[in-house]
Amino acid sequence: MSITEWQKVKLQTNEIARIVEVYRNGEAFEAEIFKSVGGISIETIKPNDIASVYIESEIPMEKFATI
Repeated sequence: MSITEWQKVKLQTNEIARIVEVYRNGEAFEAEIFKSVGGISIETIKPNDIASVYIESEIPMEKFATI
């Protein structure tokens, strides 16, 4: 699994995080974690802390106008 900066991930704790830094080709990540009780925590996480990666897609502007 290749994770890059600014990707959203779901953690094993069911919290959502945004990756802000990738260390040593993905051995660890600095992440903004959106806490379930409110607020944001910045923590270093490991790949095994990640349950899944959110895939975002963009709609081209010309197709957006017809939706």
